Amino acid sequence: MSSPACAASPASDLQQQQPLHSDEPEQLAPLKQWNLTIITLSLALGTFLVALDTMIVGIAVPTITSQFHSLDDIAWYGSAYLLTCTALQPSFGRIYELYSSKTAYLTCVGIFEVGSIICAAPLNSTSFIIGRAIAGCGAAGLVQGALNIITNTVPLAKQPLYMGIVISVFGISVCVGPVLGGAFTQDVSWRWCFWINVPIGAAAFFLILIFLKLKKQKQRTQVPIMKQVWQLDPLGAGLLISGVVCPLLALQWGGISKPWRSATVISLFIGAGLLLILFCVTQWKMGEDATIPLHVLQQRSISFGSLFLFFIANSGYIVPYMILGTAVSIVGSALLATLNAYTPTIKWAVYMVIAGIGTGISVNLPYTALQVVLKEDVPTGNAIAQFTYQLGAAISLSIGQTVFPNKIIREVATKKPASRP
Repeated sequence: MSSPACAASPASDLQQQQPLHSDEPEQLAPLKQWNLTIITLSLALGTFLVALDTMIVGIAVPTITSQFHSLDDIAWYGSAYLLTCTALQPSFGRIYELYSSKTAYLTCVGIFEVGSIICAAPLNSTSFIIGRAIAGCGAAGLVQGALNIITNTVPLAKQPLYMGIVISVFGISVCVGPVLGGAFTQDVSWRWCFWINVPIGAAAFFLILIFLKLKKQKQRTQVPIMKQVWQLDPLGAGLLISGVVCPLLALQWGGISKPWRSATVISLFIGAGLLLILFCVTQWKMGEDATIPLHVLQQRSISFGSLFLFFIANSGYIVPYMILGTAVSIVGSALLATLNAYTPTIKWAVYMVIAGIGTGISVNLPYTALQVVLKEDVPTGNAIAQFTYQLGAAISLSIGQTVFPNKIIREVATKKPASRP
């Protein structure tokens, strides 16, 4: 029986649903512990690919830029990946809902591997950016796929534990990515920052292929092809992708290659607003076939959890942990904002630990909440959560890549020696 405080919280609808110790759903595929351990390890490897590719590229960017003489393209090396990874999240949510999770996941691993190979052996800056965009397309479905597979193979009471294991690799990548990227870049070649994805991805692919056996595979062969296309909501997906790309392009170009007041930048912001309005209209018209059905967003655990994930890039009482984690993360972020060139190492290390503790306490809890309040729509809920999480990361990266060069330009202008008469 929930306490009055929890009953009045935004997650009160979560408490009214089935508890975390409820019976296993009918579609659950019972697995032996050793089999489940191998599958969890495989999913962690797949998620590690996404996390590592996000962290390691920053170390290699200076060397890549020098080799290709492509200073104007530097912002796209990170953004091309995050842009496709973010924009395709809702579409992959529909794919996982309508088709076999195993097939969709293996396809995403394959796409990611192709993108990584292109990034590891590019002839020029343009081909490298294309590779990053392709890798982002595959990455869009990897985290979602891992969460969806856990939903279909693990009892509800144990899902938070296994989800925590898979998501925790993001924390590992923060420690391993920069070190590994630095070692490859300095001692071998920056190309190995992407070649490393090939054996890891291959291991995840074959382990999932061999050991993952889902009890019920979704069969779409009896559904006409046009009906399948309609259920994927191509119009809504296109509007959403365009609505996400426009503001990210504006943030990329504003103040760097184009003035903030330029017609292009202003038009992109206006276009983003109009496209997102059209997207909302199409979702209302599509009903149950929408990319983001309205009845899913009406669950407060989903809407507030998504907002939480956007701003932070088991007993069943998740709200106190979300509040505590957010508070600790805010303190850590505020301390990090005080850093400067003369800050001692011990200080910024402690500040990062505080921010990391806050994020670690709460970052996987929205995913736990949606497993409880949703049934058939769990893949769509995962897609919404992961979309907002990636969107927050993409926007923050774009803002950072805009602020940093502008700051450099201003500092250089003020500190350069005066010219002699």
